[in-house]
Amino acid sequence: GNRDGQLIRIDADGVLDKNFGTDGLLRLDINHQNDDNSFLTIEADGSILTGGYTASNSNFYPAISCFKFQKNGLPESSFGTNGVIETYKKGDYFGYGRPYAQTDGKLRIFSTKSDRDKYVLNLSRFNSNGTIDDSFGDNGSKVLDSMGVLSAPTFQPDGKIIAIGRPTVSGEVVLYRYDEEGMLDNTFGTGGKVANNFLPNTYPQIFAF
Repeated sequence: GNRDGQLIRIDADGVLDKNFGTDGLLRLDINHQNDDNSFLTIEADGSILTGGYTASNSNFYPAISCFKFQKNGLPESSFGTNGVIETYKKGDYFGYGRPYAQTDGKLRIFSTKSDRDKYVLNLSRFNSNGTIDDSFGDNGSKVLDSMGVLSAPTFQPDGKIIAIGRPTVSGEVVLYRYDEEGMLDNTFGTGGKVANNFLPNTYPQIFAF
């Protein structure tokens, strides 16, 4: 069956806000088999960004999806196609992360991608109207340079990116920092990397910084 993401808004007193969306409910649907919302961001003007992946039976590989709504839950028609962007790139993409809105209105979104039997972290950039920013990386996307699988990617308030590598067999964990363009930040650690040793078979996460 068709699986769609949904959003509701609850007032401060715990009552469903029926002025939001349709009787208090937003349904995320691009008429595909599955539409997932794995991230949610509220912008300074109250508009809502949410999405994740969308996939159908006819297209095995999922695509990046992002919905933009006005603060009252109506689609933002100036963004993508009636408030929705859907970007397909060949490869097994999944695990889409929270977007970062730049001061110029452009959006950066993480995704994880399979590449020759390993997983890499991909960064895509979109213009403020939801179109791919072809000036960024390779047709709008860039694979972040690392020595292994990256997890827990997080945007700093200044737009720089922090990500952590999965531990090696010996327990070494590498923390990476990238600049706004997705390049390793040489002002951080050694060449943008800080290594530390943890117990083997542990999986550190980034919670705050």
